[in-house]
Amino acid sequence: MHPKNDIKVQFKALPSNSASLFPEDIFDRIPLNHPVRLVNQVVNQLDIEHLIA
Repeated sequence: MHPKNDIKVQFKALPSNSASLFPEDIFDRIPLNHPVRLVNQVVNQLDIEHLIA
């Protein structure tokens, strides 16, 4: 097992013609009256500055 600081993260390029896991904008596929839109709106209004500072 490698120590944590020996792990190297590598990002791979995604070819433009490959399928993606999600559509460009996932909200395009969610109906306007779906409850997740309300949850998203509430979460976006939360003040989390003290958590990320």
